[in-house]
Amino acid sequence: MPLYGNLARLKRAAGPLALSIGVGGLVGIVSAVGLGWLAGLPHEVLLSLTTRAVTTPIAMSVSQGIGGVPELSAMFVILSGIFGAVIVKPLFGLLRLTDDLVLGVATGVSAHGIGTARVFQLSEMAGAFSGRPWGLTA
Repeated sequence: MPLYGNLARLKRAAGPLALSIGVGGLVGIVSAVGLGWLAGLPHEVLLSLTTRAVTTPIAMSVSQGIGGVPELSAMFVILSGIFGAVIVKPLFGLLRLTDDLVLGVATGVSAHGIGTARVFQLSEMAGAFSGRPWGLTA
């Protein structure tokens, strides 16, 4: 219902939303792999980190296909979700961001299902806005 009630707003923001989801997913991959590379992690671990920005079952499948370690990929996705769920409220408070659309999209892109469940607790609207980016990032 919250998405349907905000369909006009979503249509107006379609371009910026698509760009935000694409850039957010790419930044999630590049930052995770970049930090891992700087830390000197082995190649298989770096490959496993590339899937951090998607949902767990997809991450495991892709990781196996590219030579990563599926179990590590699952762990990275889950840890990302937990971290995002824990930090979302304090971070948005610190940044003084209150828009449910921004909260939902940012959380869906970066913290997957666990983050989406968390923002549903903060705002049903933000939770609804989080589901679409979560699926599209996957």
